[in-house]
Amino acid sequence: MTESELILKLKNGSNKAFEELYAMYAGRLFSFCYKYIKTKQEAEEIVEDVFVKLWIKRETIDEEKSLSGLLFTISRRQLINAYRARVNSNLFADYVEQVYEQHDPVAYEDFVSKLEKAIDNLPSTQSKVVRMSKFECLKNKDIAERLNLSEQTVKNQLSIALSTLKKEIGDVSPMLFLLFLLK
Repeated sequence: MTESELILKLKNGSNKAFEELYAMYAGRLFSFCYKYIKTKQEAEEIVEDVFVKLWIKRETIDEEKSLSGLLFTISRRQLINAYRARVNSNLFADYVEQVYEQHDPVAYEDFVSKLEKAIDNLPSTQSKVVRMSKFECLKNKDIAERLNLSEQTVKNQLSIALSTLKKEIGDVSPMLFLLFLLK
């Protein structure tokens, strides 16, 4: 059966076509992901996520095009998300914070002081959004619910606030500001 025929059957909900497409592409996707992510478990999870997304979006797939491009594009996005999750993890932020506290406590304390003052000088909504996002680690949706705002308003306020803070405390180490953004 050709790939086009498999895609057509997949669009109609065929589990067998899905399994055949999985058999065709899973190994290549795993190798691609493993090359970047370097752990077998994470690479396998990404491949699984790719095929879950394929199943969910099966009705919108163009059977005239190769599935390869779509699957590798989804894989790249999943890899980017995996990298973001690593960088945004509290363990990474805690590590960077510990390094700065130990090696340059004056710079770290100066940064914290400037940051607190700059956040206090933000408009009220921006200040609340920044504190909830960066100190309480709340998601935009949760912040929106607590402040009775739309999620898009929260995103906009956070973006404006972070831009303002970057200008206000721009003379400190970029790594310290990155630490704040990761929290």
